[in-house]
Amino acid sequence: MNATAISAKASNYDFNQAVQTNTAINELVEFGTGVYNESKLISLVKSYPNPTDDEIIIEVIRNIDGPIDFSLVSMQSQVLQTGMLHPQETKRISLDNLPSGIYILKATSGVAYQTLLMVKD
Repeated sequence: MNATAISAKASNYDFNQAVQTNTAINELVEFGTGVYNESKLISLVKSYPNPTDDEIIIEVIRNIDGPIDFSLVSMQSQVLQTGMLHPQETKRISLDNLPSGIYILKATSGVAYQTLLMVKD
């Protein structure tokens, strides 16, 4: 019986150009969380200091018509405080009675909204 030795090398490479199969369009939006719907995610307010130990300062940074409603919410979805800000207004919110942890600051005005995470030491 005659046998033939065959040498096998893994030297097959695909030198073909890449084929475009899908196209994705990404839109960069400002910081925030939430499910996209008819609302617009924009920066309405800024809050500082973060982290904090006693209070936060909420400052309106967008010049819009009408007031901005805000709420401070626990990570368990409990609404702890609500209020309203007017254009060019700054408000101090005391956190003295709250335990250390992470809190959510929600700001809304019409269809615009913003969500910020606040840390209390």
